Amino acid sequence: MIYIKSIEIENFQSHKHTKLDLSENLNVIVGPSDNGKSAIIRALKWCLFNEPKGVEFIRFDSNYCRVTLTLSDGVKIIRERTKTKNTYRLIKNGEETVYEGFGNDIPLDIQEAHKIRKIRIDKDNDMCLNLSEQLEGPFC
Repeated sequence: MIYIKSIEIENFQSHKHTKLDLSENLNVIVGPSDNGKSAIIRALKWCLFNEPKGVEFIRFDSNYCRVTLTLSDGVKIIRERTKTKNTYRLIKNGEETVYEGFGNDIPLDIQEAHKIRKIRIDKDNDMCLNLSEQLEGPFC
């Protein structure tokens, strides 16, 4: 099974530069309030699901942000955003493919690379079983 081996976050919300190596099993992010734990989850969701939209998450002292996921099979997914450019880059088997102009969708090659899907709970709600935030079960 493929898993996220590491995440590197640059200029995303409170994170100027953060790199985390992850376990193939359970990863729990804990720490004092207002230290960027939720921003890590948001960075993951932004890279995996194109959420949140917009540019408000770019760090206040920067003009771009980037999130790089390295998967256990060696594939890299890089998500970059400036005020005017929104891109995904997929590095697989030494070859790089750049995706631009995808709107609110996630390029299919990106989805196929990470294989992390949301499930439809009802007509108005989707849920990702792989990521939970503090106000989602089992935390609330």
